[in-house]
Amino acid sequence: LSNSAWAFATAGHAAPAVFDAVGEQAMRRPEEFQAQSVANTLWAFATAGRTDRGVFDALGRQVVRQAHAFKPQELANTAWAFATASQSAPAVFQAISEQATAKVRRFAPQELANTIWAYAVSGHASPRLFDAVGREVARRAGEFKAMELSN
Repeated sequence: LSNSAWAFATAGHAAPAVFDAVGEQAMRRPEEFQAQSVANTLWAFATAGRTDRGVFDALGRQVVRQAHAFKPQELANTAWAFATASQSAPAVFQAISEQATAKVRRFAPQELANTIWAYAVSGHASPRLFDAVGREVARRAGEFKAMELSN
């Protein structure tokens, strides 16, 4: 399911029936969505401009339950998706913040930039995350592209 949504979103192909079907299944059986499926589905919905509250709520609960299993890219993409879709989800942002802070050294520069952008845009304060990312950017500034540093 998540791969189908991801493919349609990546191709920029509007497919309301596909997103409706994926969203319905995500809300019915969110426990079947593991970290990568959660991140890919949420990214696809946000990319496609779908802000279906039920989908974000159901998969957001999975984020909170499984955040420890998320890889840096999955954490970054999930934070980006919630921010892009203008979803207020304090528990989700808190869970991502805790894991991102703990795993900050494993993040690629783009993942750090996307994560911190999501927190800034969504208005979720996370001083520990910002401090950790700030230290990591200072330590690895030479690895960042100009856009990653400026965002």
